[in-house]
Amino acid sequence: MRTYAFLTLFTLASAAAPSALRAQYVQVSTNPTSLIFGVFKLEAELPLNHKFALETEAAVLVKGQRFWTPDYNSEGYRLGLVGKKYFDASRPHEGFYGFAYARVSSFKFTDYAEEGERRDQRDFDRDRSTVGFGVGHAAVGKDGFYYGFSLGIGRHFVNKKTYTSPALGPGGEIFDTDDAEFLALPVDIYGRVSMGLRLYNKRGRAEKDAYEERLELEAAEMREKFQQNMSELEQRREELRLERLRRLQD
Repeated sequence: MRTYAFLTLFTLASAAAPSALRAQYVQVSTNPTSLIFGVFKLEAELPLNHKFALETEAAVLVKGQRFWTPDYNSEGYRLGLVGKKYFDASRPHEGFYGFAYARVSSFKFTDYAEEGERRDQRDFDRDRSTVGFGVGHAAVGKDGFYYGFSLGIGRHFVNKKTYTSPALGPGGEIFDTDDAEFLALPVDIYGRVSMGLRLYNKRGRAEKDAYEERLELEAAEMREKFQQNMSELEQRREELRLERLRRLQD
């Protein structure tokens, strides 16, 4: 089943390849918070048209303990595909967007025991296939620096747990098998903070520059209108002051 899920992701990515070859930009990013936990992630986004984009992601977990599995050393990988639809057509693939995602993952969990302690939990592998949806926001500076965040929810359609060490009875090395329900919930929570670079080709850079120029013109118009309103307000205040003086003189 994991092989079929992987092939599905590969097929979808291949189908988008012709559009990707004509892409106006390539966005490369990572999740900086994941580095704290020894998770190395790489994401690459390509636009399909003016509103839609496709993102591939790959993550590798180096062997180590993590707060969500404190009794285990965990390691493995995760591959994913994310389809995005940007809501604001006036912005070139920026602002808020909705997305759907699919992921396949394979992780290995080995019981962690301090020196001098006995191993008391069974080792196991976890294979998952997940689909879900969510919303996010993306912003890109003039220099191409990208930052964004997203939040979503999904469901595990494959959630296979395979024990790789035996369950021994009392007196054996491993006597506790309470981990049978470990991470068995079918709900997947998708949360991410991303930072990286958006590399434009000539056409994409022209579109980005035009958008930034439009923003500057709009900001200049707003400042001019604000100054005009303030000037009219000051003029009205002065007229009221002079009118009060005339009334006092009369």
